[in-house]
Amino acid sequence: ANETDGTTKYGQLNSGLPELEGVVLSLARAADDRDQGTAGMSERVAHWAMRLGTGLGLPDDELTLLYKAALLHDVGTLGVPAGILAKRGRLDSEEFRQVMGHPVLGERLLEALPRAERLLPAVRHHHERVDGTGYPDGLSRDQIPLFARIIAIADAFTALTVDRPYRHRMPKEEAIRTMKQGAGSQWDADLIERFLEVLDDTQTEVSAEERRAS
Repeated sequence: ANETDGTTKYGQLNSGLPELEGVVLSLARAADDRDQGTAGMSERVAHWAMRLGTGLGLPDDELTLLYKAALLHDVGTLGVPAGILAKRGRLDSEEFRQVMGHPVLGERLLEALPRAERLLPAVRHHHERVDGTGYPDGLSRDQIPLFARIIAIADAFTALTVDRPYRHRMPKEEAIRTMKQGAGSQWDADLIERFLEVLDDTQTEVSAEERRAS
């Protein structure tokens, strides 16, 4: 539980997120709950984003914003038909077009939030790729906001290591290999390197806790 539950590890941050109480957090959870395969995904993504942001030495105010952005990154999937999100086979071109629209819709849904100008770029750009072939705007490398690059890594690792409608979860080691292969093309290579260090640190923490418990 310690490895995946961001609200346990970083629950103290909620004191700095009063507007998440109620409708905003409900939006994030509603986006998760529409797809039975993604319940709790936003909290998991927020956890790993926070771990990476902490590893990068981001200050507390930046971590608070990152936490919020990670929780809300997929809120635009509320505009994607549930049948598409739950489809077991390959999406056709029209279905994929609808999925590709969710970052822009998420940006629109969140425009009225306090300090939204810091959140919206992360929500809009978390599916960009550092090689410029991502969406919605085809940004590359440092054109992609840092929060979006962090969330892309946290989102990918979470998605690879849980069961999805279209595939079973990967073992952690296989997920790590996949992310190494995508470093420098899909994901920021420097951030991937730091994330793998974070994973090692997390495993060390878990092992130490298990030894104490025994």
